[in-house]
Amino acid sequence: MKPIRFFKPENLQLAKAILARYPLRFQSAALVPLLDLAQRQHGTWIPPTAMYEIASLAGVSIDYVHSLILAYPNDFFWRPKKPRVRICNSWMCQQAAEEQGNSNWDSQCRSVATKYGFDVENTGCLGNCFQGPAMWINDKIYGVNTKEKLVDIMEALTQKKN
Repeated sequence: MKPIRFFKPENLQLAKAILARYPLRFQSAALVPLLDLAQRQHGTWIPPTAMYEIASLAGVSIDYVHSLILAYPNDFFWRPKKPRVRICNSWMCQQAAEEQGNSNWDSQCRSVATKYGFDVENTGCLGNCFQGPAMWINDKIYGVNTKEKLVDIMEALTQKKN
């Protein structure tokens, strides 16, 4: 009996390309990018067929894949329906915001993002300290932010959706 394939052909090619970045002994390191790819294909959560295929591709057990998903429940159990804005709340970004005159950067982000229908959450350091204050929207990190720049970004992103 032929195994059930989860990945669409184009995503299977991407999965193989992801695996090719890692030496054979360390292909388990590709699990997070593979899980992300599966979740993007499926839409919200990662079904068991995806877990089995990822385990097979990476040469690990299904239990290992499942344990990784359990370790990151906010990332792999569900993907929010609305785009998500993550605001860096590290000391460096807060300091950069204050130096730019945005002492209430967090609340400004929340009010603007909510107005445009985005979910908002705080996150740790985004590694973009030299361009603080930083925020992460979907798959992109934005730096040197002001309220005006945030409005421009939100408008551009909402226009792409429509």
